[in-house]
Amino acid sequence: DVTLLPEPVVAAESHAARGWRGRTFGVYSLGGSDYEASVVRWAEGVGFQLLGSAGAIEPFGGADVDEALVDHVRSRLDRDLREIFTSGPQARIALFGLRRECRRVKEELTTATEAEVVLSTSHGHVRVPVSRAELEELVRPALELSVETLAQVVRSCDLRRRELDGVLLVGGAARMPLVAELLRAALPGPVG
Repeated sequence: DVTLLPEPVVAAESHAARGWRGRTFGVYSLGGSDYEASVVRWAEGVGFQLLGSAGAIEPFGGADVDEALVDHVRSRLDRDLREIFTSGPQARIALFGLRRECRRVKEELTTATEAEVVLSTSHGHVRVPVSRAELEELVRPALELSVETLAQVVRSCDLRRRELDGVLLVGGAARMPLVAELLRAALPGPVG
């Protein structure tokens, strides 16, 4: 027998299996192409149940973070290099490489405070330094909105913030340090 469970329930079960204690959790899920905020609660004999859930008003995910970084890096290139990414037969290949490199740097900035986007062009290797602070500035408004969405879901479940035992993070983009920082400021309990 197979039972399909909502992603937030699976996340809560997984965190509980790894030692997280509590009965009521917010679940902040930021994947590659979408965002979802949910609340789950433990029910004796049943397990975790989904109390409420909402997605982003506008689609938002890790790919949008990547795209913000792509635009930022392109704006820092000189005019000749910017043209490589907008016109000519090699533009698609160059843009694909830039996106892949920005995704790598975004992931690197989850642990490092600075990284370099390294581009291979017909002009040679171009290095564009990027700091975590720059990336966070680019995506802060969208992340603040996503955290507010979770707070609204908590309220819609007739819960006070202090009734949460923590917030569970799901998805690769949720590993950005700014996500945990904003969640800790908005909601009580551990974040992880």
